[in-house]
Formats: sequence, C-alpha cells, structure tokens
Amino acid sequence: KVQWPLHILFTPAVLEKYNVVFKYLLSVRRVQAELQHCWALQMQRKHLKSNQTDAIKWRLRNHMAFLVDNLQYYLQVDVLESQFSQLLHQINSTRDFESIRLAHDHFLSNLLAQSFILLKPGFSRQSSLLFKILSSVRNHQINSDLAQLLLRLDYNKYYTQAGGTLGSFGM
Repeated sequence: KVQWPLHILFTPAVLEKYNVVFKYLLSVRRVQAELQHCWALQMQRKHLKSNQTDAIKWRLRNHMAFLVDNLQYYLQVDVLESQFSQLLHQINSTRDFESIRLAHDHFLSNLLAQSFILLKPGFSRQSSLLFKILSSVRNHQINSDLAQLLLRLDYNKYYTQAGGTLGSFGM
C-alpha cells in the first residue's frame, strides 16, 4: 500500500503496470542467467570428447545468449535508463504536480511500449496461428521431429486447453 501523498501518483493501476514491467524484466534476466548456467555446464564438459550434437548445442546456446543478452542490454540502457533520464529532466524542470504526473504517465507508457510488452495480443494471435499451421502439417505428413516439437509446445494439452494462447503478462 502506497502512503500519502504518493498514492496520488502511484495508483493501483500504475502499480499493476509496474508489476508487469518488473515481471517481464525479471523473466528476461532469469533466461539470461539460465543461458549462462548452460554455458558453465558446457565448459565443464569441454574436455570430454565432443560430437556434432555438442557443436549444435554450442551454436544454439550462443545464438540464444546473443539474442537475450542484447535484449537485456537494450531494455536496461536504451529503454530504462533513457526513459528515466528523461523523466528526471522533466521533473526537475517543473514545479507543477500535474506536469509531473503526466511525465510519469508518459514514462510508464514508454516503458511498456519500448519493451514490447504491448505487443502481447499480436504475439498470442501469431503463436496460435503458428501452432495451428504446424498441427495441420503434422496431420498431412508423418514427421516425428515435428510431432516431437508439437508435443513439447502442447505438453499436457496446456496450449490447446488455453485456447491456443501462451498466457499473459497481466495486461
């Protein structure tokens, strides 16, 4: 619960938006940490005889780590630090509470937009379409690799029971 006078600026709706942002940022950081852990495990096994599968695993982990590391850096530097700097500048250049409230609302809206959180509805539709396409292809072909991927995507029928969506960030 936010105490007076901050409750005027940090309404329950604003706090929920912050929860969405922080949940997303923590998820990205957790994935980054897991990929770093995979790297450490790969380094421990480096002295063992490697095969083609190990090389594929190395490349896959490197590609994923590259993507996640750059996403995390983008979120930290290009979004959070940049937007926070602009917010502080706007706060320091005014003494009007309404201007500060509007600057804060703009800051939070920019965080949500620039971190791609607002793309969630489109992502749900696109992932649902991809699942339907893959399922359709599987029904017309015998492909154990595709069947295995679909099994992973729809483990315990979670995906199909959820109506073909992957859940939400709370927005």
